[in-house]
Amino acid sequence: MQHQYWVTKKTVLKKLGTKEDECIVASDAELDAKLELFRSISDSCLQLQRILDQYQERVCILAQEENSLGKFLKDAGKSSEASGKHMVSAGKAISYSGQQRLSVRSPLLRLYHEVETFRCRAIKDMRATVSAMEKARIEYRAALSWMKSTSAQLDPDTGRGLDNFRKAQRQVRESKKVFDKLTLDVLQKIDLLAAARCNMFSHVLSTYQNSFLNFSTKVAQTLLATSESMSAAPQYEFSILKSLQEGDGNQEDSVPKDKDQMLFYQDEYKDEVPEEAKNENVNTNNENENQPSDENKVEPITSDELINTNVTNENTIVDVQNISSDLAGIRLDCGDASANYGSFMPSQLLQDLATANFLDGPLAPMNSNDIKNATDSKTETKSTTLPKKDDKAAWFKLFAELDPLANPDNLPGFFRGLLGTEEVPTKVLEVRSDNYVSRPIHYREDSMLLYGPKNSSETKNAKEKYYEIVLHKPFTESLYHMYSLFRSETLESSEEKFIVFKERIPLYIKVTKECSVPTLQKLCDTLTKHPSWSIAHLVAHFGLYELFNDPDVQKHLDEPDPDVGATPLMVAVKTGNLRMVQSLLSLNCSLDVIDREGNTVFHYAAASNKEIINVLANKKATSLNIYNKQGYTPLHVSCLANAPDCVRALLLAGADVNLSAAKRSQPSHALPGIVGDFVQDNQPKLYQQDMKYGGTPLHWAISREVIEALVDKNCDINALNFDGRTALHVMVMRGRLECVIALLSRGAEHSIGDKEGNTPLHLAVKQTNVSIVQALIVFGADLEAKNNEGYTARHVVPIEMSNSAYDKILYILHAVGAKRCPTDVAGCRAGCAPREEYNGVPPPPIPSAVTRDVISDMLTSAAVVRSSLDDKKKQGRLLCLDGGGIRGLVLVQLLINLEAAIGKPIIDCFDWMAGTSTGGILALALASGKTLRECQQLYFRMKEFAFAGMRPYPSEPLETILKDCLGTETVMADLSHPKLMILAVLADRKPVDLHIFRNYQSPQEILDEYNGAKSPQGSGGESSAVVSLAPPPPPAEQLVWQAARATGAAPSYFRASGRYLDGGLMGNNPTLDVLTELTELRMAYEGTGQHEEAEKTNLKIVVSCGTGLIPVTKIKDYDVFKPESLWDTARLAWGLTAIGNLLVDQATQCDGRVVERARAWCACAGVPYYRFSPRMSADVAMDERADDRLVTMLWEAHAYMRAHRDRLLEVAAILTNVKKSEIDSNMYTSGKFNGKKM
Repeated sequence: MQHQYWVTKKTVLKKLGTKEDECIVASDAELDAKLELFRSISDSCLQLQRILDQYQERVCILAQEENSLGKFLKDAGKSSEASGKHMVSAGKAISYSGQQRLSVRSPLLRLYHEVETFRCRAIKDMRATVSAMEKARIEYRAALSWMKSTSAQLDPDTGRGLDNFRKAQRQVRESKKVFDKLTLDVLQKIDLLAAARCNMFSHVLSTYQNSFLNFSTKVAQTLLATSESMSAAPQYEFSILKSLQEGDGNQEDSVPKDKDQMLFYQDEYKDEVPEEAKNENVNTNNENENQPSDENKVEPITSDELINTNVTNENTIVDVQNISSDLAGIRLDCGDASANYGSFMPSQLLQDLATANFLDGPLAPMNSNDIKNATDSKTETKSTTLPKKDDKAAWFKLFAELDPLANPDNLPGFFRGLLGTEEVPTKVLEVRSDNYVSRPIHYREDSMLLYGPKNSSETKNAKEKYYEIVLHKPFTESLYHMYSLFRSETLESSEEKFIVFKERIPLYIKVTKECSVPTLQKLCDTLTKHPSWSIAHLVAHFGLYELFNDPDVQKHLDEPDPDVGATPLMVAVKTGNLRMVQSLLSLNCSLDVIDREGNTVFHYAAASNKEIINVLANKKATSLNIYNKQGYTPLHVSCLANAPDCVRALLLAGADVNLSAAKRSQPSHALPGIVGDFVQDNQPKLYQQDMKYGGTPLHWAISREVIEALVDKNCDINALNFDGRTALHVMVMRGRLECVIALLSRGAEHSIGDKEGNTPLHLAVKQTNVSIVQALIVFGADLEAKNNEGYTARHVVPIEMSNSAYDKILYILHAVGAKRCPTDVAGCRAGCAPREEYNGVPPPPIPSAVTRDVISDMLTSAAVVRSSLDDKKKQGRLLCLDGGGIRGLVLVQLLINLEAAIGKPIIDCFDWMAGTSTGGILALALASGKTLRECQQLYFRMKEFAFAGMRPYPSEPLETILKDCLGTETVMADLSHPKLMILAVLADRKPVDLHIFRNYQSPQEILDEYNGAKSPQGSGGESSAVVSLAPPPPPAEQLVWQAARATGAAPSYFRASGRYLDGGLMGNNPTLDVLTELTELRMAYEGTGQHEEAEKTNLKIVVSCGTGLIPVTKIKDYDVFKPESLWDTARLAWGLTAIGNLLVDQATQCDGRVVERARAWCACAGVPYYRFSPRMSADVAMDERADDRLVTMLWEAHAYMRAHRDRLLEVAAILTNVKKSEIDSNMYTSGKFNGKKM
């Protein structure tokens, strides 16, 4: 806006006649001169880079043509008896030239990279500095104008306006300081930039020159040797040569003047001007007065002279000396130093480089005596006339004229002349009308004519044997000059081209008012490629936006191309011309046109730039999410084009990320995924290198927060990219564990295979990522899933990695039930072959206390025997869940295994369910209808929100999660099955009391209701004041989420929930408290005559699940004593800490003697007691957030249940009332724990 302001201001000043401050203009003169130098440096580097591209391409083409010609001569020589040897020799020489020519590419590539680095770094940095300087200059000039304006309003007598003047002065000083600093930086940097450019060119171009001169030397030497070998061959008398040599005997007449027979000629197609026209031009103007006379003209070397074989060896010596002398005097002309940098040629930089090395070796000049003797002895004995000395430079011209750095446009000239090929038929040439006077006209349309060929008997010029399309210049420019647009041997192709040209080229010239060879060449090339384009398409293609005001162009505004169906707007978008697109949109052109391939304007814009997409999106088009015939939306096209900026622009415009490529099946209820706003605010959190593979922003995410936000925006979590991979596949391949956990905790499908059939588990095993393998296993990945080759994850464990990694991955799979390959699978190794026994190496044993497994098994067996005797009287099934914070994930993993063994939901297998802390939350979630997999996902999400920050953690995130999971209005009485017992501690009294949240009447309430009386309320206080303690609300009033919050209110982790604290303070293992509750409840039922309800309290099985046994560690300092020294003080501190930890451990103990008491109690009652609590390799904290530690803990729990599958099947048999031998254990032993088969 500032720039536009100053441009407008300058225009206004010029119109009003006010001059700019001359002092300001003079002060910027040096700076502007330096900026012009910088522009010339930038332009010269850009031009050099483009020429180098063209040079390398033409060097390769030329080398290929030389090799082809050499091969042709060698093959032809083998079948020829007379001159075969010489043809083979010539073919080898030309092939050798093609091979040596490629040696020039090495320094060219280095030069290209040097220039590219110079442009991308030095010039780009300089542009940033110049931009900052220009901004500072604008601010400085604005401040000067402000000060000048305030000075005019200043009243020195009254002081009015003095404050504004001082502010303006201060602004001038500050802006001048910044401007002067940046100006000095710009001046110094531009000087350094110019010096760096010269150093770079002088260093790199000298290498190129040496390579090119070495190439010229070797090839010239080879061709001279080939010429010498042919000198002794007898001359063949060509009839054509005889006829040419007959006549008036003038040697110059023997040289054919037909340019088609010349070996070297310019690319320009110029017809000879008749003698009459020459005389007329001389008489009418004096333009040719300074032209050289015919006597001084150097005739070009013709093919006749080069194939002359009558030159003797002595003549060859003279030729070598003449060539050497010519080369020694050659200097490359750099042109005028003040020439425009736009015409900069890299070969100009070679002016001062030495060429002495070129003349070393076989081409070194002979001394003067040898030259004189050689020339005198053979002057009178020449059998043929040699070319003049000036013409002896033909050997050097063979290389110099083919040097694209010297003249890139002449590169194809040599081989076109050597092979006798014609000019490109579509090349636009400037010709004279005199040459077409006698040629027939087939068609005429305005200023365009189609000429037919002359009769073959009337002309010897090959150019007059073609059909030719010619365009007359406007009469205001010339009456004699025309343009040859197209030439062809057939009338049919000429007519087709004429029909295309006649309707568009004259109209284009009329509209643009421009008629020149470059313009017509571009126009003809474009029409050759797109013959069905209208004038509007051409104007849009060339970016001539101002021409759309012409009525002849506007009437084709929305006209689609008949062949492709593209509109002018699509053409403008494809060319990336933002100004043209804006002009077309201002004319209200249609955005809803679809071409023949189903592409909309957004498909074209998807690979252009973000600015065009933003302009199109402002028009609110409805074609943003349309599929083309290939099955791609514009978003997919942008991903295929690897255009991250365009992808983000399309998302911001409202592209639906849930539309899969190739119109894959999509649920009808799927919501559109509009994530533009989120992507706009989180661009750095997306990995743009993955955008070219398609998919959704979930595939490109690099953090958990991005995935959580995108899923909340309805982004399809199982969408596939172009490789058939989900976001989970991509995160596994990238090794992003936290993203894998985030996707799995949001319900991402882990059994989808990509195009090769590989599931995420296959990829994780191939990537040897232990934590991700464990994560996929505990989330239920199918261990027996096979890819398209029929291989499971166990088979694809890579053997090329270290033995320890191989052993570890293999054991991780084996420990959870991954089967070996069947006998029909080939390529198996020791880890998966069916008859092998190697299963990897297990981790080191975990330190543990003395076990009581024998006594525990005896008590369990006795209880099972006693239970079987009176099985009819026992109906109740009890599940107890311990507390432990985030280790509640272990409870979920244990129950998942138990559910897989039973074959139906765990909630249907128990009549009573008790829990403390995290176990209570899990019990409430299961009773509220959540599945175990949903609970597992809930825990992984809950740890990120509930344990954020430092302890004690804020309670609001935890309460929000509990409300979302359990409901805000649900009460305990609404949960009818199973009967729940959730433990908490009433901490508003001393001693504290254990409270059980129930969804049934407590024993005391049953008795009170039966007796018609209420039990006395609790009270507390000092002797002087007794305060009544209100009872907890009944089940019909107790909110479920509040009960979950109360049982999980762990001190120092969360604040108390009203008067409640975590139930783990009194019963972290709730088994004994629940058994006590059931005994009291049975007595209450029997006392009130409810015998059927009493029978339900008779238990047939108790299943207790713990949150893991921590490894046993040794404690050194645990004594508390009176310190007598500084060392004793340290020991006392350690001892107090150990005693504090001991008290907490004992208060929250859920293993050890607590379990043994419960087991003994159940054995006495004849109730089978099963305890599942895996031994952990590390002590995992209750608020642990590290995903790698958590998935290792869960894998250990999974492997533990797999190792104790016999006990698991016993529990399943008791719960389902079937024999253990009849239980179908296929589901469990197969390793499928996805929770879907119930």
